[in-house]
Amino acid sequence: MRRFLFWLLPAFVGACGSGGSGAPSDLSSFSPILRFERHKTLGSSGTAGGQFDRPTGLTLDYRGNLYVVDAGNNRIQQFGGGRFVLEFGIFGSEGGRFIEPVKASAAHGFTVTVTDSRNERWQSFDLNGNFLAGSVESADERLGIPWGIARGQDGRLFLTNVQDHTIVVVGLDGEVEFDFGGFGAGRGQLNRPMGIALSRAQTLYVADTGNHRIQIFDVHGGSLGAWGRRGSGRGMFEGPQGVAVDSRGRVYVADTGNHRVQVFDASGAWLSTLPETDSHGEFLHPGDVAADGDRLWVADTGHNRVLEFRVIDDTVPH
Repeated sequence: MRRFLFWLLPAFVGACGSGGSGAPSDLSSFSPILRFERHKTLGSSGTAGGQFDRPTGLTLDYRGNLYVVDAGNNRIQQFGGGRFVLEFGIFGSEGGRFIEPVKASAAHGFTVTVTDSRNERWQSFDLNGNFLAGSVESADERLGIPWGIARGQDGRLFLTNVQDHTIVVVGLDGEVEFDFGGFGAGRGQLNRPMGIALSRAQTLYVADTGNHRIQIFDVHGGSLGAWGRRGSGRGMFEGPQGVAVDSRGRVYVADTGNHRVQVFDASGAWLSTLPETDSHGEFLHPGDVAADGDRLWVADTGHNRVLEFRVIDDTVPH
């Protein structure tokens, strides 16, 4: 039954109830602090280099190159300066191959690590796409179906497990150290967690997809709070699937079911929404985000493209 999970998730998310978490009380009178200028469009539907079939994950390496998890084409694509550079991965179960990869992390090092959902494992590659290591031979059952991924400054991996509703911590030796969470809507509990990101302060932000909220943890699994509930207002979510934290501590959330991206400060105070109007034409089921401070990338999954925006902070003199 596990193998059909990828296709069932959108329906599952739409059927879930509220996570019971609080949202910022009344945001309707606030004006956005951030604005966005569309800069580039990457890709279109297809199988050639630079084209996509359901892009679901984004990550940046130390050089500023963008890696796109091209789930339907079972590969990863690298872009530099908005141009296609290379691709790696094909369909299969051997090391270096994928069946429905979903998220990736290239933080804090010279590797990109990918969650390979239908193979129920993670894999690491160098920045040129050469396979290095992964849970290929004998995966720990605690990995379940790994989905989101983040790498800590010490090299440990933090993986969301959508099957068991947990966060799994993998050590430098590739072995699972511990997990935390578990199914539920209470504080520290999870329901189909998908996206995960680490701030520079090593705080974990988790897209608690089935509970329609963002949860915050320390790297030991301690709960630090949550915000959001089901809805379409500011600070509310509909099955968020991606989260990113930029160098200034701002938290970007791919609010997938609401076809938008929302931005918050580190404590969950709303800063802005993209698109800035109620029009849903720009995004269709955005699956992930990546940010570096003055730029934002959105995996516009339903439109088979990635959009790049310039982030304009109106609190900073220009």
